[in-house]
This record gives sequence, C-alpha cells and structure tokens, in this order.
Amino acid sequence: MTAHASSKSPASVQQHQNAALILEDQIRRRAYELYERRGSVDGHDMEDWLRAEEEIRQISDVLLALFFSGATVKSDESRPSHVPG
Repeated sequence: MTAHASSKSPASVQQHQNAALILEDQIRRRAYELYERRGSVDGHDMEDWLRAEEEIRQISDVLLALFFSGATVKSDESRPSHVPG
C-alpha cells in the first residue's frame, strides 16, 4: 500500500486560513458596529455576533456566486483611482 499525499498543498491551506481570518475580522467589525449602533449597551454580544455573521456570510455568498458566474461589475471610471470604491 502506498501513502496518499494530502490533496491540499501548504499554500492552499494557508490561503484557506487567511480567508477564514479575514472573514472572522469582518464579522468582528460588523458586530462592533451593531453594538455601537445600539448605543454601546452591553449584554447583546452573542446577538450582535450572530447577526453580523449572517450578514457577512450572505455578502460573501453573493460575491462568490458573482465570481464563479463570470459576472462583472462595472466600475465607476469617474472616480479617482486613489479613492476606494
């Protein structure tokens, strides 16, 4: 019997870990926005986290669907290149 090599390269594992960290950071930031929007009232941390997680994952799913569908988003060419879109 031969040993099977892992189907994921170290680079792909690292990319997956980086993506997970980015996603978690986006959720954390959104949860904090929700906390601030409510007047910084404590006691709703789980509610804020779950809502933020749902919102960010929905956005992520839409972006992935657009990416894999080959759809393009028309950019606003009138915006200066140094201003984020």
